[in-house]
Amino acid sequence: MTSLHDTLSDISTSLATLVLQVRAESLAGLGSRNKVAEHVLLPVLRRIYQAPGLVNTNALEANFPGIDLYDKSSGLGVQITSDTTASKITRTVETLAAGDLPLKRLVIALVTDTTSRRNRKTQDKWKAATLKRFEFDPPADVLGVDRLLGRIQLRPQPPESE
Repeated sequence: MTSLHDTLSDISTSLATLVLQVRAESLAGLGSRNKVAEHVLLPVLRRIYQAPGLVNTNALEANFPGIDLYDKSSGLGVQITSDTTASKITRTVETLAAGDLPLKRLVIALVTDTTSRRNRKTQDKWKAATLKRFEFDPPADVLGVDRLLGRIQLRPQPPESE
C-alpha cells in the first residue's frame, strides 16, 4: 500500500519535472507542455477544490475563452499558465468578467515552482476587474506549485482501507 508520504513525493516529483519542462520549452519558444499541464493538474485540482466535475474546457469547446478547466456545478474556473506576468492575469480576469460564463470563482494555477508575489495595488486592480461577477482573491487564488503542494498536504485524507 502506498503511504501518504510516498503519494505526496510522487506528486511533488511529477510537478517539479513538469515545471522544468515548461520553463525550458517556454525559453525555446514552444508551448506544448502547457497543454500537458492542464491534464496533469486536473486530478490534483479536483481534489484540492473538491470539484469532481472539473473538466478540461477544450473538451467543451476549442480555445475556450479565459479558462482551461471548469466545473459547472461549483462554478470554479481555472486558468493554467506558465506566463506569470501581471498582464496575463489581468487579461484573464477581464476576459472572464466581459463574458457570460456562469463563473463563481477563478483560480490561476501557475506552472512555476514558486508563486509570484504581487503588490497590493496590482491585486486590487485584479479584484476590481472582476466587476464583482465572480470571486477572485489573488493571495489565495493565484498559486504556483509551492502553494499547490501545500494545499494537497492540508486536505483531509480519506481513511486507508484495510
